[in-house]
Amino acid sequence: MKWLWYTLSLILVVLILINNPKTDTLRTFSGTNKLFTNSSEASTILEILTWSSASLFLCFTIILRIYTTY
Repeated sequence: MKWLWYTLSLILVVLILINNPKTDTLRTFSGTNKLFTNSSEASTILEILTWSSASLFLCFTIILRIYTTY
């Protein structure tokens, strides 16, 4: 279960680094890959993914703390 916690923490770091409101990386990302129709949709999806990952990270932290023995 710890490997899932580590993986989730790396994903969260990457999502936070991508989510920079001052840059226009989402527009160029959506333009090159055609994943999103506009940058506001990409920002919304990225924000949802970031908050979900942060919530899961906190839940896994609590669960691992409860089940970890000294």
